[in-house]
Amino acid sequence: MKDKVFIIWSGSNDIAIKISQLLRAKDYYCEVGGNYGNNSQYISVNATVISQMKQCNQAIVLFKKKDDGTVSGNLYFELGYVLSRYGAKKVHCVKHKDEKIELPSDFDNSFVSAIDAATDDEFAKNVVDYFFERQKLSVDENKMSLIGKRYKMREFIENHYSVNGSNCSDYELAQYVLFYTSAGQIFGEEQKVEEELSAFKKHNQQYFSIELLQSVNDSIAFLEMLLRRKSHNNEVYIDAKTFNTFMIQAKDLDKKIVTDNKGPFDEWLRFILEEQMAYACLLYSGEPTLVEKMRLNMHIASVKCGLRSLDSAAALSSSVSSKNNNDNIGLISLLKSYVYRNLFLSYRYIGAHKGEVNDAAFTDVDCEAESSKWLEECLKTRRELVLNYGNGIVDSGIYENFRMEYYLILAEFLTYQSIETIGEMDYYLLKSELSSYIEDVKLNGQKTNVYIEKIANYHSNLSEG
Repeated sequence: MKDKVFIIWSGSNDIAIKISQLLRAKDYYCEVGGNYGNNSQYISVNATVISQMKQCNQAIVLFKKKDDGTVSGNLYFELGYVLSRYGAKKVHCVKHKDEKIELPSDFDNSFVSAIDAATDDEFAKNVVDYFFERQKLSVDENKMSLIGKRYKMREFIENHYSVNGSNCSDYELAQYVLFYTSAGQIFGEEQKVEEELSAFKKHNQQYFSIELLQSVNDSIAFLEMLLRRKSHNNEVYIDAKTFNTFMIQAKDLDKKIVTDNKGPFDEWLRFILEEQMAYACLLYSGEPTLVEKMRLNMHIASVKCGLRSLDSAAALSSSVSSKNNNDNIGLISLLKSYVYRNLFLSYRYIGAHKGEVNDAAFTDVDCEAESSKWLEECLKTRRELVLNYGNGIVDSGIYENFRMEYYLILAEFLTYQSIETIGEMDYYLLKSELSSYIEDVKLNGQKTNVYIEKIANYHSNLSEG
């Protein structure tokens, strides 16, 4: 069962009943306001309406005149109740295009949408179509701040098909699942999030919209890949079986993404999916027993996926919701920094094996220049993340993750760029900054992982040099 919809009406409830029938056919639970079925469990119409509204989490409000030419006063009472209880995004007010309705002065012209139709049946159908379009809403919150409140997204997932009622549409939840997965990766909770999403899918898949199914499937596949990572000489990699399993699912999903102008889910999924594929190719390139030709091909594939993901990021960044929520300096920026590092590593490898490259797309590419460009871009982006989200702006776990990733790329920057390129003064300032981070990790007893160990090894080599 999808969301529970309460239908408020004025005048006759005939159209409300038609709408409820159409929504029930799409697996929505519906309540038509008032005790029109003479259900004896309710002692009064007032008790009926309050009980019905408490059971639901979305409302359709039909503005229609009564025989005396006015809109029912009860409609405004019920409208106020659902606006307070559900929030404006989940209250959908409509009227017939040809009907003149006098609205209170506090309502602007966009509050009630005019629906065109020649018959009552067509009007009911068009209202339902309008309702479905309204489900395709963006998540109106900065995604990085949202990740810091991951408990909120977990509650959305847990409540979506529960008796408590959902807090958002399927379309919005599809976006929350993507961001919750990012939170799982940032906080090192891949196992926990994978188990939660797998259980959610197992119990509720029959009710999923297409977007929610795509989101859950991608998230589970990506988390399962992360859980199968291995390490060798401070390098993280995945084996052939893990790589093949993820890429087959990812490429199949990539073909099924439907581009539309009705909401940002497709832009988010495409950007995230292509970033994940770029990372998967890079991880597999580090498999110790991989033949060198395949290793080179994986770096080439990682570059191609990475560049596509940056194109998708540009499209996502231009969307109204991303601009309004400053996602460019949040999650979009973070995911782009991952891509930048992948491009740096892959171009560096391709450049070192240029004579073995058979791909025409790389014939005239200056891989050394490309590698340096993306390294500098990654350093700049990660520095901005640390500056933008420090001093308690986000959860301390996120901030420490940002710091670790910044110092990893700083260590690589100092290792692979010459002192002459950086400038002697800047080189020693940056090296001192890196030394301070290593000391800070030791003093605070911070739990080390493969990335912190890698930073320490880079630092040790720099000190010896």
